[in-house]
Amino acid sequence: MRRPLKYIDAIKGSAMALILSIIAIWLIPVIKESPSETEILLTISTFLFAILAGFFISRLNSRYNEIREITANEDAYWLVLAKTVPIYGEKLTKKIYNLIDLYYMHCFDVQIATNYKSTAKYFLEIFDELKKHKKHKNDSVFGQIFAFLGSIEESRNKASILALEKISGGQWGILISLASIITYCIFGLRTDELHSKIITVMLTTILVLVLL
Repeated sequence: MRRPLKYIDAIKGSAMALILSIIAIWLIPVIKESPSETEILLTISTFLFAILAGFFISRLNSRYNEIREITANEDAYWLVLAKTVPIYGEKLTKKIYNLIDLYYMHCFDVQIATNYKSTAKYFLEIFDELKKHKKHKNDSVFGQIFAFLGSIEESRNKASILALEKISGGQWGILISLASIITYCIFGLRTDELHSKIITVMLTTILVLVLL
């Protein structure tokens, strides 16, 4: 199983890039006559990086919004279920409430991607507890409770699948390669002027921020 890439906070990573860029500005000598190919390389790599980074960011934002919507729907179903169960007595209500509490407490201990399997135990126990009350099986409200559980299961499944979707190692490799080429070109085209050094540091820092 491929190990996930370690998460690096965008702000902290950019701050580190800012410090390293300032140090690099003073250590790396200025190229007096940069090859003409450097500008062409900078243009092409910047164009490709902008397209790919924009696409990946847009895709991940869409995934995040969908997960947020699914999670909100699941929470709403749980609330309606919790308000409906008391119709069938205090004993059943107490058992269901206890399982819901365990379910929610466990949800906060794990990530969404691993939430589905780790909380399945408590979710299925709610099913089993309700199935014991066969005398209510023809009750429309009791049937609606099972419908709520079906909707919750659908939300759980969708959220866990979406949470597993990430940028692959190959895609990261392309982005990092393009960012490295852009950084190389930026440093290669700079001059000894103060404004050139400032712009070089700013562009390098922003590039890392976008990447992270």
